[in-house]
Amino acid sequence: MVADLIKDRSSIRRMSGEIIPEEKINILFEAAGLAASAHNAQPWQFVYVLREDDGWNQFFECVVPANQRWAKDAGMLVVVASHQEFVIGDEVEKNPYAVFDVGAAVQNMALQASELGLALCVMGGCDKRNLRVATGLSSAYDIEVMIAVGAPEFKPSGRAQRKPVKEIAFRGRV
Repeated sequence: MVADLIKDRSSIRRMSGEIIPEEKINILFEAAGLAASAHNAQPWQFVYVLREDDGWNQFFECVVPANQRWAKDAGMLVVVASHQEFVIGDEVEKNPYAVFDVGAAVQNMALQASELGLALCVMGGCDKRNLRVATGLSSAYDIEVMIAVGAPEFKPSGRAQRKPVKEIAFRGRV
């Protein structure tokens, strides 16, 4: 049976604007950091601002207008970046798995947010060029997505329809 934590997780966009306790923030990033990664490279980097921080407006202005409508009520905005190289032995190589690994870290964060009773929604729509300036991330990192986190305005009653297993998993061949 699929774990309830996985079944109950959803991308919640209706947030209350409440402040997120520092303890919960630390737990979210600890969960993200526990994700598996190729060669244990841990290629993720997270740069965040809280609603009360001076940098909030600079981050928020990098969110596309369609997402600003609901992200304005988040308690925290997170920029997610991936390091594109790793060291194997004495060699520095391109990390072809960085985006996959960062996705695993973000999923850990999403599941942990659900467990903590927080709303979390990943946003692909953002101005990456201006985020690089706002965050100070070096060119060694690719900015992948932003995440809005906050206290949910209410608990969602259902989740979006998912494809059945027979449409996504095939034994031997498609």
